Amino acid sequence: MMEPWFSQDAASRFAYLALLSLFALVAIPAERGRYRGPVMAAWNAVLVFSAIMVGVAVLGWTLGQPGYVIFATGFSGLLIGVLFLALKRVVVSGYREAELRKTVAKDI
Repeated sequence: MMEPWFSQDAASRFAYLALLSLFALVAIPAERGRYRGPVMAAWNAVLVFSAIMVGVAVLGWTLGQPGYVIFATGFSGLLIGVLFLALKRVVVSGYREAELRKTVAKDI
């Protein structure tokens, strides 16, 4: 077994990734149809970040890292990835509805 990548005390700091839940505030500009490019780019960046964390957990498991390293990286990445992937549909539909409202308003 190799040396752990971080201490058990540092593993508890992965809970700060819960601050990514503040990202739900992007629903406000999504409903208004604003900032689609930056919002979707940031949303996709979070999805890539979560995939990297799951990959790090798998790498740690294959290299024999302690369970707290695998759990901290894997669970955080998996939870963030699943939630953001599920909510991406909501954000995209918000932009789609705003686009439809703009189109209907132009037709009137």
